[in-house]
Amino acid sequence: MKKLTMITLSSLLLTTGSDAVAKQALAEISSQSQSSPSKGIHSFGVLDAQKVLQESKAHKDIRAQMEKFRQQTQAYIQKKETSLRKEEAEIMKKKREKKLTDEAFKKKHIDFQKKVGDLQSEVTRLKKKMEESIKDSMEKIQKSIQKTAEVVAKEQGFENVLLSGALITYSPKLDITDEVLTRHNKNLPAYKLSLPTTTN
Repeated sequence: MKKLTMITLSSLLLTTGSDAVAKQALAEISSQSQSSPSKGIHSFGVLDAQKVLQESKAHKDIRAQMEKFRQQTQAYIQKKETSLRKEEAEIMKKKREKKLTDEAFKKKHIDFQKKVGDLQSEVTRLKKKMEESIKDSMEKIQKSIQKTAEVVAKEQGFENVLLSGALITYSPKLDITDEVLTRHNKNLPAYKLSLPTTTN
């Protein structure tokens, strides 16, 4: 009988999911916000999109939910793995003690491998659903930041918004980051992730 393959949850860790999508969100904000100024040096505002994202209440809420989900899922998978290891050990013991016929051993082997496959499939399902949920949430945050930045820029007389990371230096008078962050947090103070549930 093949040994039970360890099923790790490294792909389900918070840093693997939300951080990667967060970087994509920043890239989206960058591509939509950056444009060349058309009326001289004061025709553009400056936004630190990474600061807004990291200090976003909704983003922090998502990270907290993800950490809780990661811990719960880790415990669930470990419990399943422990149960399968015990089952495997018991089957092998009975085989050594000749308490199983070849036919009975073959059947138990097939049943056991199915259980292992089912668990691996569930891990894949959880990972996929989790990634979809994170992607949707980050798109929502990105759109909120983008829309808020556009409103603030218009109110302050800026026709364009440049990301601070693309500039060597700029006047603090052009910085709309704090105002965008304040309004974004007011508009989107929290976000409920649609996370998958484990099967029993």
